Amino acid sequence: MVTEMFRYPRVLMTTCAVAACSSAVSPDPDAANAFTSQGIVVGAVRDTAGRGVANAVVCATAVFTVSGTPVLAVGQGPTNANGAYLVPINLTFRAEVRGALTVAATPAMASGLEPAYKPGLTVLITTALPPAETTHVDLVVVGVQVLAKATRTVVLNTFPGVIERVNAKARLIGYGYAPGYRGLVATILLSQEGVKLGILRGSQLSDPSGLLQGGGKLHRHIPLTTLPEVQRAPVRALLKAALAAWKERSTVGA
Repeated sequence: MVTEMFRYPRVLMTTCAVAACSSAVSPDPDAANAFTSQGIVVGAVRDTAGRGVANAVVCATAVFTVSGTPVLAVGQGPTNANGAYLVPINLTFRAEVRGALTVAATPAMASGLEPAYKPGLTVLITTALPPAETTHVDLVVVGVQVLAKATRTVVLNTFPGVIERVNAKARLIGYGYAPGYRGLVATILLSQEGVKLGILRGSQLSDPSGLLQGGGKLHRHIPLTTLPEVQRAPVRALLKAALAAWKERSTVGA
């Protein structure tokens, strides 16, 4: 757990809250245990599918006034394997105050999930330890946009000169080399769980890594939920194979 205190003019506090979280550093361990006032923030970090997000960094920023001096206090800690967290805001001076609270969650970079924050909250900071009241804050982190952008980049880099068509209503992006369905080679479909990379006639392709899913007669998809999954070499290999198969069908008029 990390707690650090900053003093700023009040007009800057809202702007500095997120920056304070990113700049907080580990204090001396002995000093961290020498607090006399405390506030506690608990909750969970989940993705849009309701799954707990492990190893996210949760930062709780409290704003309040002590003897006329505005104070910005920051507590920071990780989520556990289920996405739950407990972050104390520890102070080395006595305070009985309810501060304005902003909580931010930053998932691990490899997760492909975007940071999330929730302002407009309050937290009780008191000398009665442990505090009788805790603030419960759940956050939802979104990753579909990041995954979609990364998947799009892979497709565009693999399909030179491809035509990209967006169907916003269906949340679908099509990639092909001729008008209509017969010109399609691959698709990107967005969902709450992540991204589905559709491979036209994927059932006819070799898939030694077992990435392709779907029970249709012809088409298959690759479910993608993290950035490392998008960047796997077998994903690019399947896209290249799909393009080669489309070119062959087009040559013979299939």
